[in-house]
Amino acid sequence: MTRLEKCFRVIYALIMAFLGYGLVMGLMGRQFPLSTLQSVVLLLLLGILFPLRNAIAAFIDSHQKVFSKFPGILTWSILLFFYLPIILLVINSFNASRTSGTWDGFTFKWYVQLFKHREIWYALRSTLLVAVIATAASTVLGTLAAIALHKYKGYIQDAHYCLVYTPLIVPEILLGIGLLLFFVAIKVELGLTTVIIAHITFCLSYVTMAVLSRLQDFDNSIIEASEDLGASAWTTTWRVLIPVIFPGILSGALLAFTLSLDDFVISFFVAGPGSTTLPIQIYSMIKRGSMPLINALSTLLLAVTFIAILVYQIVMNKKNKA
Repeated sequence: MTRLEKCFRVIYALIMAFLGYGLVMGLMGRQFPLSTLQSVVLLLLLGILFPLRNAIAAFIDSHQKVFSKFPGILTWSILLFFYLPIILLVINSFNASRTSGTWDGFTFKWYVQLFKHREIWYALRSTLLVAVIATAASTVLGTLAAIALHKYKGYIQDAHYCLVYTPLIVPEILLGIGLLLFFVAIKVELGLTTVIIAHITFCLSYVTMAVLSRLQDFDNSIIEASEDLGASAWTTTWRVLIPVIFPGILSGALLAFTLSLDDFVISFFVAGPGSTTLPIQIYSMIKRGSMPLINALSTLLLAVTFIAILVYQIVMNKKNKA
């Protein structure tokens, strides 16, 4: 018996003991995460399937042609699950009815109303402004933080690493509440400035980790060779270090820009009057029942995204051919 088989048997025994304990607790009328019926069903399934595992494996092997199609079917099912709602959203953006349950004909009136909706475009402008500033600031600060964390070691850098890593693991709602309390404590008026500071706070961590991952495979002998040839620290940084880690900087910047555009929870807490971002505006429109306008706006955002990806692919294909 292999170690894997032994581990599997131990895990199976622990699960059966856990379910048995749950069944006893349920019969005694005490609280347990699983109900009595659920415990009985799981016990029966595990009790039947485990002894018959060899027979099941033999059955699968004998019907290999049938089961070989299962991964493809599963893949297409998952893709359909993800993309079907998007397809329905695009279709409903041209539906004359305000509800998606009925089709009243093809129309562009929701797009006409969307372009006349000043609040949406003001929110989009605010969102892009916040995203651009937060991306630029977090990219610079995150790159410097990654270089410092990679170059220097010690207790101070361990504390620095914890500060950088914390926004990645803290739930957004806690981060939003904490930033709100901080701004209130220092008596800063909520507005676009507080939204930008909040976005820089969590985007910085993502940029730092992206650049750090690039620095993990960095060959320090390149820096030493540059210094031996008489290059200054500034020249070495800009002519040697930055070009090597630029893919990590670019990926971190794109990730920060995407996260800033998409953020709702943190922005909801730190936004003040006149600083409504697009996710907050969409949330308020959902509460007012403006779903056709949201469908039209989402379709336009999808179109812009697909066009940008298509242009990028065309440019990259031309460079590869050249």
